[in-house]
Amino acid sequence: MSDYSTVDDPMLCPVPLASVRVKSGGAYRRFLDVEDEITQILRSGDPAAQLLGSIGECKTQTLVYFARHSANRHLTGKLIHEITERAVKIVAKNCRGYNPTDVDAMAGEVVILLARLLIAEPPTRSSEILEIDFDGAVQQQTIKQHRKFKNVPKPGMFDSSSTTSGTDPIDALVDQAPSALDELIRKTTKPQLRRLLKAIKKPKHRKAFILRVLREWPMTDADPSIPTVTAYFGLRPQQARNVQYWIDHAIKEMREALGDPQ
Repeated sequence: MSDYSTVDDPMLCPVPLASVRVKSGGAYRRFLDVEDEITQILRSGDPAAQLLGSIGECKTQTLVYFARHSANRHLTGKLIHEITERAVKIVAKNCRGYNPTDVDAMAGEVVILLARLLIAEPPTRSSEILEIDFDGAVQQQTIKQHRKFKNVPKPGMFDSSSTTSGTDPIDALVDQAPSALDELIRKTTKPQLRRLLKAIKKPKHRKAFILRVLREWPMTDADPSIPTVTAYFGLRPQQARNVQYWIDHAIKEMREALGDPQ
């Protein structure tokens, strides 16, 4: 770990994730906007001051990164406080139907777990996942806490992003036939791909495509600690068909924008 108030390496960049792997064997990657924010702070000249001055505006995954990697105790304490405050709000959002006392107790358990993960040495898969899908990880831990309390929430208490359901199973998320879109994804530059992604009209369809196709997140996983596409949208594994439809529709819009209507 390093003290970000004293580092002077001109080539600073985020430490790659090492413990979490996608199905193809490669490491999970942070979202590009998180990577960019971390890099900007690292190269600001005084990262500690930069963080402390804008802590409320920084992305939570960015705060997690610096909390995990900084040796500056004052900075780490401030970061963990902000991170846990945000976690408490996520817990409350996912505990509708429980009485306030139980919600506070569940939040306390989740906060203790988060604090342990943030200072874990060496890094673990669970601690690195916080830099990828913080909200999803906190939600998963909250759901685990539900089992410890007697007050069972009413069905449907969780918000669902799903608005559409396909009538037939979709066996493939991406058409395997060679197409201009497939070639573009493999060979395009980031600016070109960003422009193509803008052709996807609905933000949730775009996000589903990015997570499943570009980042290779699994749609579902038996291990609740693994980030999945369905969990990201607050959906149950049984609702994977909905997300498959979103991705299929996103591919169709990208192909139309590319002039490849197949």
